[in-house]
Amino acid sequence: MSDITQTSPVYVLVHGAWHGAWCWSRTIPALTAMGVSAHAINLTGVGERAHLLSAQINLSTHAADVIETIRSHEWSSVVLVGHSYGGMVITQAAQRLMKRAARRTPALGLHRRPRAHGRRELGHGAI
Repeated sequence: MSDITQTSPVYVLVHGAWHGAWCWSRTIPALTAMGVSAHAINLTGVGERAHLLSAQINLSTHAADVIETIRSHEWSSVVLVGHSYGGMVITQAAQRLMKRAARRTPALGLHRRPRAHGRRELGHGAI
């Protein structure tokens, strides 16, 4: 059973390749300050679960990690947020659990905005 009261969607944060849940360490407090429940997961074989790496781990394994996290916490409504490779992971997970996904957010963090001199720069995006 989840320790998060399910009154609104839980944001499930999925890291990209070569990362771990640690990459969301500054994002989670920002979301929490906005009143958003967020949970970062570690995919099998990378990050803090790198010791589980094997040739059998693939995109399907990582989608199953997301699905099992949602099921084990018994979240009824989630927003899947994926960074880079995590976008492929959440797409496959959402296809398997479409009923539970409130919406999919394939990328987080960067958008283009105009600069004063007509050039564009990358800036941090809001959720």
